[in-house]
Amino acid sequence: MGQKESREDKPVEVFCPICGYTSYVKHVDEQFDTLPREEKVKYVKALQLSEHPVFTCGKCDIPEQTARIMEVR
Repeated sequence: MGQKESREDKPVEVFCPICGYTSYVKHVDEQFDTLPREEKVKYVKALQLSEHPVFTCGKCDIPEQTARIMEVR
């Protein structure tokens, strides 16, 4: 198995740089499910910056404020 194949199999995750909360992105919508991994990361980043982010931090005091700074990787 090549590096590209193994990277493609790696799940997308979100990470809060404030508290260290990490969560894997399993399903956002039907469009997410059809994208290659690199496009999934871009898609989730765009959603996080929208008015309706997909993920908020489960550990921070004000999770809604962390949505824009969470890292998608």
